[in-house]
Amino acid sequence: MRKFIPKSCEVEVLFLNRHTCCICHDKGKDVQIHHIDGDNSNNDISNLSILCLDCHSRVTGTRGLGKSYSSLELKLYKKEWENIIKKEHGFHYIQKTKRVPKIERQLFVYEAKALIYRMLSAKDSNKTFFETGFENLWQLAILEGIQTEIIEHLGFAFALSAISEVNKPVALAKSLPKFFGYLGNPIGVPLRKSDERDILEAIDTLEFVHDLSVEENKSYRILSAIKNALSDFIVIAINYHNYRLYLKARRVLYELFKSSTTKYDKHDKRLPKLAKELDGLKKDIRKELKRENLSWKI
Repeated sequence: MRKFIPKSCEVEVLFLNRHTCCICHDKGKDVQIHHIDGDNSNNDISNLSILCLDCHSRVTGTRGLGKSYSSLELKLYKKEWENIIKKEHGFHYIQKTKRVPKIERQLFVYEAKALIYRMLSAKDSNKTFFETGFENLWQLAILEGIQTEIIEHLGFAFALSAISEVNKPVALAKSLPKFFGYLGNPIGVPLRKSDERDILEAIDTLEFVHDLSVEENKSYRILSAIKNALSDFIVIAINYHNYRLYLKARRVLYELFKSSTTKYDKHDKRLPKLAKELDGLKKDIRKELKRENLSWKI
């Protein structure tokens, strides 16, 4: 049964896109909300794009000899359009170099760690609590300049939940790319060394979650969430022409593909779906590399 998009998510994504198609930017057209990954139950804001009827048909319809928009391409259009609107609304990029007194900084780090431990001790069924918790961590990371500490601690502590739980590692994988939501336009927002370091740490965390899951938990949902997160980081790597980030994400993506065909129960009916999703993602990446004139291997 198709799940309806929650009204709060619908309003938020329409506002972030100014009720306008993220591809053609034509303000006079009627629009629809499209699930980028094709999963109508995944109503995370990062997975929802605004498309006019014409552009939507180029995403979901058959184009004959023409080229359809890929999911990876759609993510780039969404990110670029939302960043344009943020600038026009005055939501400027928040500098992460904010100078905070040492004691105050330590207090914020302590607060972040305490929140992480509360999330870890909560029941795995408490999805809303995890989503709210990651939103609070993101605000602390950006506004108080402690993103590096939070990313590192999440990788050290929260990823262990993949051994026996599902919702916690899924929430972690979905949330990691959001810590870098300010990265979109290479001209307006440069990718700094600290950004690159933190993204590499986040990808390491995804790899750790993957390894724990395939050895102990064997959850399709975890692998699918990791795939989507890697897709977001590959978008950043291609957008900024950063080969180091791309190489790291591609390696974990390869491990994901290998584990989906060798380490999982062959009777799991979801495996063909995951393999198909990974093949589609690789095709999308190849298309975007060609569009950006990058000779990187996939």
